[in-house]
Parts: sequence; C-alpha cells; structure tokens
Amino acid sequence: MQPKQTDLRRYLIPVKTSSTQQLFTDCLIIGSGIAGLRAAIEASKHCNVILVCKSKLADSNTYHAQGGIASVLNKIDSFKSHIEDTLKAGSYLNKTETVEIVVKKGPALIKQLCDWGTEFDTTKGQIDTTLEGGHSHSRVAHAHGDSTGRGIIEALAKKVQNNPNITVFEDFFCIDLLTQDNSCIGIIGQKQNNSTQIIWAKQTILATGGGGQLYRETTNPEIATADGLAMAYRCGATLSDLEFVQFHPTT
Repeated sequence: MQPKQTDLRRYLIPVKTSSTQQLFTDCLIIGSGIAGLRAAIEASKHCNVILVCKSKLADSNTYHAQGGIASVLNKIDSFKSHIEDTLKAGSYLNKTETVEIVVKKGPALIKQLCDWGTEFDTTKGQIDTTLEGGHSHSRVAHAHGDSTGRGIIEALAKKVQNNPNITVFEDFFCIDLLTQDNSCIGIIGQKQNNSTQIIWAKQTILATGGGGQLYRETTNPEIATADGLAMAYRCGATLSDLEFVQFHPTT
C-alpha cells in the first residue's frame, strides 16, 4: 500500500524547531518490545542509542505474550524439519530465506537469552520443550510456564537499563517521523509533561509492534495501536503484508 500524499496530512502538528526542545543521537529506536530492546543492545556496541516508548519500558506486546519460542534444541530434531514445518504452517507464503535465517540462528539466540538472564523452564539443567500445533518435534521452550514474553522482556530490559550507551525515555509518545530527501532524520514527540521534543538521529529503527486495538476483537494490550505503521505511512513508506495481523484463536 502506497499513500497518496495529497490525501493525508503529512505532519499531525506544526514542526517548529526554533521553539522545540532538541536532542541528537546516533541511533534512535522507537518501541520497547523484544525487537526494540534487542536492537538497542546490538546498536549500543557501535554507537549511542536513545530508545523511546510510549508507556513503561516493560509494557509491550512481548511482555504480555504467552506461549513459547520454537527452536531446534533436541538432537532428534533438525533445521530441515523446523523449516519445513514453518513453511507448511504458513501455507508456503513465507519468505523462505527469512525462515531459514530465523530457524538456523534460533538455538544460539536462545542460549544468548539464557546468558542474559531469561529463565526458561528446565529439567536437570536442560530446557524443557513441548510439542505444539504445526510442529513435528518437541521444540517449544517456555519461561515461567505461560509467561515467556515477560521472562524475556525482564531480562532484556535489565540489560538495556545497565548499558551506559543506551538512554531510555519512558512515557514518550512519538507523533511523527521527520524526513528529508526521502530519508528519516528523527522524530517529533510528546513527553510526559505534554511538552514537545525533537530527537534528531542518524539512524531510526521502528519497532512499534502490532495494531490489535484497531479491531473490535483483540487479545493485544491497550498500547497496540499501530502508531508506527501510521507514522511510516504518512511519510511515504510502503506498507506490505498488512493482512498478516497477529491474533489469538480465542477471539
């Protein structure tokens, strides 16, 4: 979907840099779910990072996520089997290259999460795995039963908060992406005290999550309102695969 710039308002509020508080950073990340926190940790190895979230650091779709993470953690399992199961469950609409990357990197990243403090359920020192829908092997790992998302977020948030190269702004509502020559150069947002703030950035990463609250029926938390998609759309980004919206069968 490509927006027609004549049909929408480019900026929701006037952008007056001369009268607005301003900050500068190498990398700006919007969103504090697993994607945003993990991106912040990685980017901080190379540059200074500002991470903004519209609520508290731990308040995200990820935090409320139950279920578990699928990964090849048993010797009788294989990458080939996991890849085939994933493609089949996705009716072969998946991008095969992406599936292969996610599956093959999975075990090492699970170990990394453990090293960073995620407490997956274990038996005799080995991560417990269960057989769940769409899988032909027992490969789904859980943390604290059905609180896997919370377990991951708590570990990642602690690592982010202890990183001197990462500055976190909570209760910061992003209003619009600032662009110049078809490139994103920062954001304008609103702080908790309702004052506006411009953050200029060499690189900006949108990790704003889903938009379940756009729908009458959803199990997503109240913060999942598709702000990132809307901001990207207004500045001319192409949105794709919008039909693949995460939902829970109970709705």
